[in-house]
Amino acid sequence: NLASNIAVFIGKLKEGEASIKVPYAQEVVIVYRQADGSVFATEHALQNLRLEEYVSAQYKTGERNISYVSLKRFDFGEYMKFLVNNVFAVGPFVGGLVLFLLGIYLVMKQGKEQVLNKNILNDLKVLRVLLAVGSIIPKESAEEAKKIIERIMKEAKL
Repeated sequence: NLASNIAVFIGKLKEGEASIKVPYAQEVVIVYRQADGSVFATEHALQNLRLEEYVSAQYKTGERNISYVSLKRFDFGEYMKFLVNNVFAVGPFVGGLVLFLLGIYLVMKQGKEQVLNKNILNDLKVLRVLLAVGSIIPKESAEEAKKIIERIMKEAKL
């Protein structure tokens, strides 16, 4: 839709039309002002617009030539309507969604593994201290060491 709107606008601009009718006028507003003061715009630009519904950008060429382009923002319902009307867009949409969800899963999994590794490392440090003082308090140290080893095996799922 955007490509056809821009193609029509450029073609009509070259023909010298000031108010240009594009096929999907509600989706894009284009205004081009030349240095001599002449203005070329899509017909939709001359209507009352709610600017919060559009994302806009401008570009200056030369000293006074300015292009304004505003694209309509779409909500989730409009995306779903687009997918229903354009079956070929479903594949890339689903592929992108799967990659996004996979990325979130991998980040969460990596964070969980880091927490487990930190817990195991802390338990191993405590075990090392218990083994060092094992000759002083042998029975209590051995029992505590067994508990820590069981906890490490449980966290590591061995």
